[in-house]
Amino acid sequence: MIWKKYTVLIFPQGTTSVKKLTVPKLLPLMVGILFLTLVFLLLGGGYTYRNHLSRTAETERLRQKVVKQNVQIYALAEKAQRLQTQMALLTMQNKKLRARAGVEAESVRGHLPAQGGWDSVETAKDIADPRANPETFIRTLHANLEALLAQASYLEQSQQALDTVFEDERSMLASTPALLPCVGPITSAFGYRQHPITGLREFHSGLDISGPRGTPIRATADGLVIRVVRESGYGLLVVVNHGYGLVTRYGHLSKSLVQPGQRIRRGQMIASMGNSGRSTGSHLHYEVIVHGVPVNPIRFMARKD
Repeated sequence: MIWKKYTVLIFPQGTTSVKKLTVPKLLPLMVGILFLTLVFLLLGGGYTYRNHLSRTAETERLRQKVVKQNVQIYALAEKAQRLQTQMALLTMQNKKLRARAGVEAESVRGHLPAQGGWDSVETAKDIADPRANPETFIRTLHANLEALLAQASYLEQSQQALDTVFEDERSMLASTPALLPCVGPITSAFGYRQHPITGLREFHSGLDISGPRGTPIRATADGLVIRVVRESGYGLLVVVNHGYGLVTRYGHLSKSLVQPGQRIRRGQMIASMGNSGRSTGSHLHYEVIVHGVPVNPIRFMARKD
C-alpha cells in the first residue's frame, strides 16, 4: 500500500491540454524527513560553530596571558641578573675590607654561597624560552634567587663583623694617647737624668712640661679616671685608664677638674698646672704606662699648640 502513487493533474493557463504528474506516496514523507534533517544539521552546525568561536576566543585569551607572564618572567630574570652583578661587586668590596681589617671569612657565621646563575641576560632568555624548557628556567630562577638571599645574609653577617672590628679600632685609636697634654716647653725628657733636687742620677719615667700656674691640662685620649690623689712625690695626681693596657698619669697639679669613675674624652680639660709635690717650679709631670711599664710619651704624641 505504501507503494501506491498519486496522480497530479496540471492545467496550464491558456490551454486546454492537461498534464499528469505521478508522485509516489512516500515522496512527501521523504521530503519532510529531508527538511527536518537539514534543519537539525543547520542548528547543530551553528551550535558547533558558536562553540568553536568561544573556544578560539578563550585560547587567544590564554595565549595573551601566557605571553604577558613570559614578559614578566623575563623582566624578573633581568632584575635578578642585575642584582647578582651588584652582589658580586659588594662581595669583592667586602673581601677587600675583610683583608684590610684582618677578618677571616671563617670568622663570619655562614659561608659564601656558590656562584650560580647566568653569565648574561641573553643566557637567561634562552633558558626561559617556553618553546625550549620553561620548567628548567623557573627552577634556575628560583635557585638563583635563593643564592642571592643566602649571599645577602652572608654579607650582612660579614658587615657586622667588620663593624665590630672597625669599632674596636676606632675605640683603640680614641683611647691611644696622641697629644701633648698642655702647651709649653719640655724641660726634662724620658730616661735617665740628674734629679733637679737630689742631684742624683736616676730614671725619669715621664716628661716634664713647664708653664704658668693654672695652664690647662687636657686628656691625651679617651678613658676612665681611676685616681685623683695627693702623693708626696707627684703632689696632686690624676690617673686615667684608657683600656688596652694604657694608663696616663698627670702630676704636680694645682687643681683637678675630674673625679674617680668619670669618663673623659681626648682634649677634655681635666686639671690645671701647678707646683705641688716635689717640684722646683710650675710644670706638669706626664707619664704613659703600657701594661704596667712606663714608656716614652713622645712615641705617642703629635704636638698641638
